[in-house]
Amino acid sequence: MLLPLIALLGLGAGFLVGLLGTRGEVRTYALMRTLGMSGGALFCTVLIEQLLLPLLATALVGMILHRPLPALIFFGCHLAGCVLAVLRPVTAPPTRLLHDQD
Repeated sequence: MLLPLIALLGLGAGFLVGLLGTRGEVRTYALMRTLGMSGGALFCTVLIEQLLLPLLATALVGMILHRPLPALIFFGCHLAGCVLAVLRPVTAPPTRLLHDQD
């Protein structure tokens, strides 16, 4: 009964965490892209950075409760929210990122 609420909260939490985590690093991402890092590699790096703690929490909650489905649904929605938040600063051209920052 609470599964849709858990999914919605996971999506919102993932988007918020991704947005706040990438907001202050825009210049770093622009520099990394300027130095030759591809957009896909940067996307994977940032996404892994954003998802390490939620993945650990999902594993712990799943093991403690012996019911991993709600934790996995939360993690999946958190992942979707993070992807939405991380896409813009990672795939934008470096000059646009620096221009938006000023």
